[in-house]
Amino acid sequence: MSETLPKLHSVAAAADHLGVSLKTMWRLINSRQISSIKINRRVLISTDAMNEFIQANTINKLDPTDIARNFVYR
Repeated sequence: MSETLPKLHSVAAAADHLGVSLKTMWRLINSRQISSIKINRRVLISTDAMNEFIQANTINKLDPTDIARNFVYR
């Protein structure tokens, strides 16, 4: 049974990878918008957690037919 462990990154490295500030990264961690791992006093972010965060926050391009269907008259 050879299960591979996830690649772990420091908070600073994860912030750099996501292109956000360290302060924003800590906000994401504290609000639990991104999963983190705590080992003693150290907080780490897995590559999988970053990929899940990116996927959950990706806004897809609309199809032109969807634009007309979703248009709301006010």
